[in-house]
Order: sequence, then structure tokens, then C-alpha cells
Amino acid sequence: MIAAPDTLMRKKAFSALKRVISVVPSTQRFDILQALIENSMFPSLTAILLDLVKNEVLRESRRADQVNGSDRSQDSGESPPWASQVLELVELILRPPEGGPPCLRDHSEEVLSALNLLRLILIIDSRGSRSAKMLRDEKIRAVYSEWLLPLRSVVTGIQSELEKDGGDDENQMACLLNPVQLVLHRCIELVEEKMKGL
Repeated sequence: MIAAPDTLMRKKAFSALKRVISVVPSTQRFDILQALIENSMFPSLTAILLDLVKNEVLRESRRADQVNGSDRSQDSGESPPWASQVLELVELILRPPEGGPPCLRDHSEEVLSALNLLRLILIIDSRGSRSAKMLRDEKIRAVYSEWLLPLRSVVTGIQSELEKDGGDDENQMACLLNPVQLVLHRCIELVEEKMKGL
């Protein structure tokens, strides 16, 4: 899909991927997307797959809201079955296995997608008792101190470098960095709000 030489072919490949994933039973969709992301060698493909995960999270959340809306007794306060998998995927990008925060120069697309996915989870988690246990106390602290704060330090460091240098490469990096910085800032705000209630 990523290596296809022309735009139309890439669009067709992406549409085919979405169709294949949509026919897979919902219980297996997250497993398939997780396997694809863990084995992806291209940051752009990882970003696309994370966006598909985000769409699945949104769909599952809406479905759960409809079930809970029709039957209040179903609201158990339990974490959704997909929550741990999705958080593992976000951690894989924001806190790579090789250690340290991700390299933004090479992986800004997938970092942005992971942050958008985390932001969605934080918003869903703040809505009510159904998903109140999605991020437990120790997990929310880890998200803050091990994922978000180190990434903020990297972003701040790159910004300082860009302000000193200037030039075309730096301008391009600034364009990649701006959306990451905005979503990162919002995630930090949401986590800090959540931590006030701990």
C-alpha cells in the first residue's frame, strides 16, 4: 500500500484494507490491527493503521453507549475489552521498546496518530462510569510521567534547535512538529485533569 507508485493505487489498496477489516468479527479486529501495527516497517503505514484503530475505538464506544442507553443495568464500570490492547499500541509508539521517547524526525506521523488515539481514550474515559476504569490510577500516572512528559521534553528541545537554526529543513520539521505539539498539550491537560481526581 505504501510502496505503490501512484496515488490511485494507494487509495484502492487502503479502501480494500478497510473493507477486509470491516468484515472481520469485531472481537478479532483489534487483534488484527495490533499485529499489523507491531509488524509495520513504515511509520506512515503505522499512522494509517493507528487511525483505523481510533475509528474502531469510536465505533465500539458508540455501540457501548447505545447498549448502556437502552439498558442501564449493563453499565458495570468495567474497562472495555479492547482498552488494554489499544493502550499497549499507544505505548509502543510513545515509549518504544528500544527505550526513550520516539524520534520525532523520523516518526512524527505515527506519534501524532498515537497521540490522537490517546486523546480519544482520555475523552471517552472522562465521560462517565462506564469507562471510568479504563485508565486506573497507576496507569494514568505512567501515561503522564513515562509517555507524555518525556515527549514534551523532546518537543521542547527540537523547538529550541529550530529557533536557533532556520532554513528549509527546519521549516519542514516545524510543520511536522506543530500538530504533534498541539495534541500533546491537549493530552497533558486531560491527564492532569484526571489526576486531580485521584
